[in-house]
Amino acid sequence: MNHLRPLLGWSLSLLLLAPALDASPAAQLLRVYYNSKADVRALANSGADIVRHGDKWLEVVVPSDDEVSTQAAAEIQRVLARFDKREVLVKDLDTLLDPFRAAPDLGVYHTVKEAHDELAEYAAKYPEICRTESIGKTFEGRDIEALIVGPQGAKAAGKPRFLFCGAHHSREWISIEVPLALAKKLVTGYATDPAVKALVDSRVTWIVPILNPDGVTHSQTQYKMWRKNRRKHANNSFGVDPNRNYGYKWGGAGASTWPDSDTYRGASGFSEAETSAIRDLARREKFAADISFHSYSELVMWPWSYSEEHIAAPREAIFKKYAQAMAELNGYTAEKSSDLYPSSGDYDDFMYGETGALSFTIELGQTFVPSESEVPEITEKNVAACMFMLKNCEDPFPRMAHNPPAASEPSGFPVEVSLNRELWPDENVSSVSAVYTTTDGAIQSTDLPAVAGQTTIFSGNLPAAARTYHFEYTSAKGETVRWPPYRDFEAPPASGKGR
Repeated sequence: MNHLRPLLGWSLSLLLLAPALDASPAAQLLRVYYNSKADVRALANSGADIVRHGDKWLEVVVPSDDEVSTQAAAEIQRVLARFDKREVLVKDLDTLLDPFRAAPDLGVYHTVKEAHDELAEYAAKYPEICRTESIGKTFEGRDIEALIVGPQGAKAAGKPRFLFCGAHHSREWISIEVPLALAKKLVTGYATDPAVKALVDSRVTWIVPILNPDGVTHSQTQYKMWRKNRRKHANNSFGVDPNRNYGYKWGGAGASTWPDSDTYRGASGFSEAETSAIRDLARREKFAADISFHSYSELVMWPWSYSEEHIAAPREAIFKKYAQAMAELNGYTAEKSSDLYPSSGDYDDFMYGETGALSFTIELGQTFVPSESEVPEITEKNVAACMFMLKNCEDPFPRMAHNPPAASEPSGFPVEVSLNRELWPDENVSSVSAVYTTTDGAIQSTDLPAVAGQTTIFSGNLPAAARTYHFEYTSAKGETVRWPPYRDFEAPPASGKGR
């Protein structure tokens, strides 16, 4: 599937506009054609929301004149005047949501209450494998609800953590549906699908379907194409863009300083309840990998967002490998987040840049709120991408490499482990410990010195009584590193017979 194909379900009888643009009483979707990246960056910095791009064109949301100040509107219009060719795709974006709001409910789409009730129902019905937790309170006092699927209590210790998050942005209703569909697959498939059971038993999966419940409530109940949260500012405008408010590289390109702009970055990094909730959760849980869902564009994106520079090799290749694998499953395009222009204060930059998680943003579908008939396909193929991550990404940046020996002798067996300096160039250690569990359940350790003439290879011997083992060392930051992080190696069988 190509993200450059025409929009489905929208009128494409495009109107060529004159160089000057008047403010509109409704939010509009424009397509503008550019000649230079400088024009693109200027548009991103103006506060306009760029939602899609193709070959020398962009799709951009221009907010209604009653949602932005005269100064903010003038800045967007000033930058738009740099583009010689501009076309109106949708004259009133809010009308796209009218059919849902006019119905008794939102059809296939979940309201905030419906989503939270569904999580609570799962926790009540499957208490042995899931529970709910509020990870924070919003400006308007709503809970940011999470479902935690996997071993509970003490059984969760030592299991890899994953995070799947929806609805940073209010008008992106489809981003709620994929995390909810993932939750349903995990909890209802546990008893009938061995592959699902294996993943649930061996991982702890955090699912936050609606990070921004204030904004989603406003979008679903008011006739506004609302994007941000609902913080009230001193000038009586509302909202901060949560996906410009993360503290890692906050306040740079692609984030507006205008409080009423769609991409307003906030007064400071992590000033908002939504982003500080994710920050505290990520620092505590230390996620191995994560996905934030948005709409639209049909993209699988990886950091950096704040800069056009690449992640240092070979980590860039790891991001690209997993992004392309997920893109094969959902039919999207894999690309670096800043391939067109930088945007600072983003979720995936924080998750990777500060916590080290393998972090992605997936842009769903070809409009903010796809038709109900499209939702099952979108959710199915993106749940497949989530399941791929759960299965394959428990240790995406391995610190070491080790091949278990084939057999153990009565005197024990040798082990050798090497540091992965390509991925962890700052790890300089003099010895590594092998921590092992014996046949009687005792936990012991032995030091493995560096091999003569080597600085990254360590070897030694473990006793025949060892049954499982892993490696530990002290990092350059003074932290104890355990590898593999979530499991132990099985000791080899005795030579000539099984254990």
